[in-house]
Amino acid sequence: MKPMTHVILSTASSAILYGMVRSLEVALGCLLIGIFIDIDHFLDYFMTYRRFSTLRVMYRRLLENRLHKFYLILHSYEIIFFLWFSVLLWNRNEWIIGVAWGMTVHLLCDQIAMSKISASPAVYLLTYRMARNFRIPRMLKDGTYKEVEED
Repeated sequence: MKPMTHVILSTASSAILYGMVRSLEVALGCLLIGIFIDIDHFLDYFMTYRRFSTLRVMYRRLLENRLHKFYLILHSYEIIFFLWFSVLLWNRNEWIIGVAWGMTVHLLCDQIAMSKISASPAVYLLTYRMARNFRIPRMLKDGTYKEVEED
């Protein structure tokens, strides 16, 4: 999903949450994580190319699936489960509630967007990716993976 789409969806989610709970912390937590969770894409880029490039080059390669592996450590239903579990059992911290909402909305939107190329709906389970050694070709439908090119 494109970054601007995440900005729009995160802003809308945050506004709706603020309207419901009247908490700036919940709204900001949702907004910030909904946008900045994608920082883990750059880690994936670095792990493939062993360097960073310009934002334009990295973005193009990420959109074209030109990486070896798909780590996306922050894009994980296991993390979301842990966040909601901690909110329900131990912690009513409003920042964590906002982060849990933001991550949930972000991952559900990514899940919908990835359904076109993903071989399985389980692609956002970290354990699913680990079982496939994080190899992208093992997680995408045939014909959607492009071999890694050098700059």
